[in-house]
Amino acid sequence: MLVASVKSSGSLWLMTAMDGKVTCSSENGAGNVYSAAGMYTLVKHFHDKFGAAWQQEYLELVNFLDRKRVSLGFELVTRCLGEHGSLPNCDHLVLNVAMDRDSLAPYSPLLLVRLKERFLLEVNVIPTECFSESL
Repeated sequence: MLVASVKSSGSLWLMTAMDGKVTCSSENGAGNVYSAAGMYTLVKHFHDKFGAAWQQEYLELVNFLDRKRVSLGFELVTRCLGEHGSLPNCDHLVLNVAMDRDSLAPYSPLLLVRLKERFLLEVNVIPTECFSESL
């Protein structure tokens, strides 16, 4: 499979879940304005996309991360944190990677596509056709 990736301009934001609780951090550490802004942006995404069912959908993501021991890496793109060139129209997260929480080995980009479809997340990968005959 060939994968094209588009780099967003923002701050690294990581999340995982353990024992039903979300743990998040940013490139600048945990418990700071960046990690809080990422959490706020994620919850707002679920609220905007799923309406009254947002909590149920959010908990499904949390349970998936906990059960499968997955960590997610996002680009946190905001209008107020950092100077990244141009200002986005709205604050958002771009899912860049899904990793095994224990080994930090990345999962296939296909998992990103599945998470995008299931939870309506923005991703930075575009899977294209397999070019095995031409390679």
